[in-house]
Amino acid sequence: MEWRTERRVNRLAEQLGLDVAQTDAVRAIFARRLDYIEARRRGDTVDPFNLDAELEQVLTADQFAAYMERSQEEIFNRAELVA
Repeated sequence: MEWRTERRVNRLAEQLGLDVAQTDAVRAIFARRLDYIEARRRGDTVDPFNLDAELEQVLTADQFAAYMERSQEEIFNRAELVA
């Protein structure tokens, strides 16, 4: 798995307090996301992939709320850098 993805999984595990099973499930979700992105780059026809929906199935309600809040903050910070 790409080192950036592993770093992101580890960061999420630390920030959200994921247990081992959740961490493994998140790692698998990110691996499927990478497969999806690679398939799209090749021009393959693939079903849509919704990362948030996948994560919502693994995380508790509190963990998912914290994840969404952090995601929105990251999006806002990136937009600020571009502006």
